Amino acid sequence: MKQKGFLRRFLPYYKPYKGTLALDLLCALFYSLAGLAFPVIVRELLNRLAGSGAVTVSTILIFGAVMLGVKLVETACRYFMITVGHIMGTRFEADLRRELYGKLMVMPASFYDSNKVGDLMSRVNNDLFDITEFSHHCPEELFIAFVRIVGIFVYLMMINVYLTLVIFAAMPVFILLAFFLNGKLESNFKARRKKVGEINSNIEDALSGISVVRSFANEDVEMEKFDRDNKEFIDIKSRSYKLMGLFFSEVTFSTGLMYIVTIIAGTVFIAKGIGGFTWGGLMTYVLFVQTL
Repeated sequence: MKQKGFLRRFLPYYKPYKGTLALDLLCALFYSLAGLAFPVIVRELLNRLAGSGAVTVSTILIFGAVMLGVKLVETACRYFMITVGHIMGTRFEADLRRELYGKLMVMPASFYDSNKVGDLMSRVNNDLFDITEFSHHCPEELFIAFVRIVGIFVYLMMINVYLTLVIFAAMPVFILLAFFLNGKLESNFKARRKKVGEINSNIEDALSGISVVRSFANEDVEMEKFDRDNKEFIDIKSRSYKLMGLFFSEVTFSTGLMYIVTIIAGTVFIAKGIGGFTWGGLMTYVLFVQTL
C-alpha cells in the first residue's frame, strides 16, 4: 500500500515527458533485443561450421557485418538512453525542486523551528538527485531486465528444455540472496543520507553563528562535534562499502556458478545425446549466462 501511494504521487511527474519516456523505452527494447541477437548469430554461425564442416569467407563476412550492425544499433540506443534519458531526468529534477522550494516558501515558522536549514538543503539537493536517478533508470532497467529474461528463457527452451530448467531453477536462490543484501544496503543508505543531513545542519548552525562561537571561544567544541559526526559518517559509509562488496561478490559468484553448471550439464547432455544438444547450443548458453 505504501508503494502504491508513492506511485500515485510519483507517476504524474512523467506526464510532460511521456514522449521522451516512450522513446527511451523503445531504445531500451532495441537495446535488449540487440543484446539477445548477438549469441543467436554466433550459434547460427557455429552450427553452419559444425554442419557442413566448411563455410565460405563471404558467409563469414556476412555474419560479421550483421554482428557489427547489431552492435551499432546497441551502441546508438545506449547513447540515446544515457544522453536524452538523463536530460529528461534533469528536467524531472528541476520540476521536483521547484515544487519543493514552493512548498518550503509557504511552510509556517514552527516548521523551521523543528527542522534545520542544513537538513532541508540536503533534501533539496542530495535526495532530489537520487530520486531523479531513479525516475530515469528504473523504468528502462526494469524493462530491459524483463525483455531479456523472458527472451532468453523462451529462446533457450527452444534449444534445450532440460538445461534451461536447470539454469533457471538455480536462479531463485541467487535472487533471494541478492534481495536480502539489497535490503541491508537500503537501510544503510537511509542512515547515510540522514547523517549527511545532520552534518550539513551542524555546519550551517556553526557558520551562521560563527561570531557567537568565537565570542565564547567554542571553536574546539564545534570541532569536536564535527569530528564526532565525521567519524560516524565514516563508520556508516564503511559498512555500506562492505555490504556493496558482499553484494557484488555474490553476483560474481552466482555468475561463475551458473557458468560451471551450464558447462558441466551441457557437456553431459551432449555426451548422452539428450535433447539433440550441440556444441553451438552450449556456446549460446554460455554467452547468455552473463546476461542473466
